[in-house]
Amino acid sequence: MRSSSNLFISNPVVESLFILFPPFLSVILAFVFYKFTNYREMTPLFWLFIVLLVDVAHVWTTIFRTYLNKSFLKQRSDLLLYVPVGCFIIGVLLYTAGKMVFWRVMAYVALFHFIRQQYGVFMLYARKTEMSVWQQRIGKLCIYLSTIAPVVHWHFSLPKKFSWFMEGDFFVLPNNQIIPLIVWGITAISFLLYLYMEFKSCVFNWAKHLVLFGTLLSWGVGIVVLNNDISFTLTNVLTHGIPYFALVWMSSCQGNDQIKDKTFGIMQVFTKSRLVGVFFMIALVVFLGFFEELFWDVFVWHEHQSVFSWIYNGVVHSDHAMLALLVPLFSVPQVTHYVLDGFIWKGKQSFDGLRF
Repeated sequence: MRSSSNLFISNPVVESLFILFPPFLSVILAFVFYKFTNYREMTPLFWLFIVLLVDVAHVWTTIFRTYLNKSFLKQRSDLLLYVPVGCFIIGVLLYTAGKMVFWRVMAYVALFHFIRQQYGVFMLYARKTEMSVWQQRIGKLCIYLSTIAPVVHWHFSLPKKFSWFMEGDFFVLPNNQIIPLIVWGITAISFLLYLYMEFKSCVFNWAKHLVLFGTLLSWGVGIVVLNNDISFTLTNVLTHGIPYFALVWMSSCQGNDQIKDKTFGIMQVFTKSRLVGVFFMIALVVFLGFFEELFWDVFVWHEHQSVFSWIYNGVVHSDHAMLALLVPLFSVPQVTHYVLDGFIWKGKQSFDGLRF
């Protein structure tokens, strides 16, 4: 069996460390926290470093592919205007119908977004080698089952000691293990077929394999094996957020001349050099994410006053009518990220000149 050459999009070191390795890192950290600490619930420090600096911040990196991208803004200015406005209006209607209606729709939209990212990253590396039609079909089936099988298990084993956004946001199905077992059986058979076809092809695309097995491992451990908030957050956020940072940086902020020609003046700072680009990209999205979470905590959650007390020491108790406006408003960056993500990565040259 020979290893496929030219597996990477642009930068082998960056991609190995920040796209292929994070699922495995998240599992290692989850087991370390589970085995060697007593932490099972979110602490302020953990929330700050994992949720704010990775999960919330990665949402804002979408602006580099959209609002700060001269080419995309010119081509899809209507989309960039209507999506946030539409998200806000739909959010108001959903929250008016009920708090749990809003958060349940949000949970499933987020879940779909997370599943589709794993599929997208897998296909990003899968297309680096020639595959038969059946290899493609089985590969796609396996990457979807890597996420869907743990989620099916989750739905049939509620309540869990963790949730996506809040307790009760997923539908509670009868506690029946037959359906999860059937899904896991289909997953096992699909993976065996995948391995058989890969060995038969005599081409070893190890990057594609790492994405697939890393997805199955991180989602399986975080949702099925370890039943606590820390483990789920680590495996969920690091597997999703860190690769997204890397993909955006490679496509928008790494100093490529073709990228510079398609960015605004402000973006020249971010494309000046790799180190400068990384620093300013992270600084900007963390700044935006910090103030987004400040508003969430002051007006809605009231859970992280210890993090924000140096700026604003207090909370605002909002009634349902006010929350029906504020919650959808504060959700606009996140939902806009979900929607625009379906547009900005499509096509064989979605990296603005970085062919893959």
